Parts: sequence; C-alpha cells; structure tokens
Amino acid sequence: MSRPTGGKLKIARWNLAGFREIRLSQPVADLVTEAAKQASAELGEGYVYSARPGRERYRALVFAQGAEAIRHERKHQALLRYATAHGFKLTTKEK
Repeated sequence: MSRPTGGKLKIARWNLAGFREIRLSQPVADLVTEAAKQASAELGEGYVYSARPGRERYRALVFAQGAEAIRHERKHQALLRYATAHGFKLTTKEK
C-alpha cells in the first residue's frame, strides 16, 4: 500500500496488468487509428496506414504504397518530416 511521504505519494507497486489493459483498450485503439488516418491523409495520395493490436499495445503504421508514393518518399522524406514536425518519438532497431 502507498502512503504519503513529505507531501508526495510514493508508489509501492505498479499495476503493470492495468497499464497493458489500458494500452490495448478500445479508446486507445481509436486514438491510435485516428492519428494514423490523419497522418496518411495529410501526407497525401499513396500514403496508407495499417492498425492492429500488438502483444503489449495497439500499433499503427503509415507507409508509402505504390511506385509513385515510394519515389516521393525517397526524394522528400515526407514520413520523417511529418513525424518530427508533429513530435513523434523516432526509434530504430539496433542489432
């Protein structure tokens, strides 16, 4: 049980199952899907999105589909520019 210490609340134990339940909830899925839908609309024709539940959280991807959109992406880096302009956290997989 948590109890106040010096005017601050001390968390004794995080409810990780509760966080997972929230991350997989329908309201969060709707927010993630709407953000991906808006991004693909703002990026223009040829940029599409895909959204689905993952093991730990709901996920969405926005990507260029079709030769013209792929060429546009390579030339203008529209996805990277959109992400940085909208404050997205960018990560890469390191091996």
